[in-house]
Amino acid sequence: MKDMVPAHSGREGPMDKCTHVEAAMETILDLDSLRHVARCISSAIDFGLPTGVQDPVSADAPELVKRAVQERWQFYTLRNGLSSFPERLAQKLKEAGVRVLTEHPCSHVTFSSNGAKVVTDGSESKSFHADHIVSAVRSDVLASVLGREHADLASMLCSIPFVDVGVVNVQYQNDVMPSQFKEGFGYLIPSHVRSKVLGVVFDSSVFPSLGGSHKSGTRLTVMLGGHLFTQLLGDADKIDTAVVTTAALETLQDHLGIKDKPIECFTSIHRKCIPQYTIGHSERAANIAAYLTINNLPLTALGSSYNGASVTDCVFNSYNAMSQFVH
Repeated sequence: MKDMVPAHSGREGPMDKCTHVEAAMETILDLDSLRHVARCISSAIDFGLPTGVQDPVSADAPELVKRAVQERWQFYTLRNGLSSFPERLAQKLKEAGVRVLTEHPCSHVTFSSNGAKVVTDGSESKSFHADHIVSAVRSDVLASVLGREHADLASMLCSIPFVDVGVVNVQYQNDVMPSQFKEGFGYLIPSHVRSKVLGVVFDSSVFPSLGGSHKSGTRLTVMLGGHLFTQLLGDADKIDTAVVTTAALETLQDHLGIKDKPIECFTSIHRKCIPQYTIGHSERAANIAAYLTINNLPLTALGSSYNGASVTDCVFNSYNAMSQFVH
């Protein structure tokens, strides 16, 4: 049982309403619920507005979906992190008799007229047949398992660049946020500024209920690096995380005037975690999709590499792609 928590802006209003919802993940993973959620996401994309504003959900929608639309949630999380969603999804699939393999990396894929052969762990003895493959890994990782007969596809997949990001989660004992920022979500540094920091999220303002035993304190997430990671921070493979931590804390002092020493500070380096949609990306993504169609490959390429890097984009694109397999 996991709790879904919508964001809180610190004020009541038509676009932001503080609420905390106890929601069982069984509800979230119900296919009917997913259909309604995807419809809401579609509205947000089509109209460029918060969730489902111009597309009211039907009367038979789950109560959670109705509430999200009525209160116009703009952000949400799960109390134990968004990883709870794929973890519970895997659990539900296993309970339904679906075979789920983990810790068995794909080494090679070959295609034939009746499907695909997937080799795992670098061993032909650990291969299996698939009628269709759905890839949600990075585009360059997908390229690495394709055979020479699809070198053109591999080249297109590798043409999408990715960047490294350092993430520093900081927690302070006391409320150290300047009053003018208490109701904000956070901020991003403009792309034309050469800054080690990409942006800061005010976690304790957005999700105040997730502070554990320090709900009165301040929690912040600082993101650093991006396309300037190597130039401004160093080699992501060799960098001492203390360098990233120091850069984050110095920025919080410079930008927000926070001089207190944090009680918790966790730093991680995420390699090639964000795709860069450089000039011509839409054409590259379209060419990749066209290659799969023209060559009649039993392969669907999903994930952040192609048509949107956000969680919302990935959910929406996956739902649309999988609809063809569900009757």
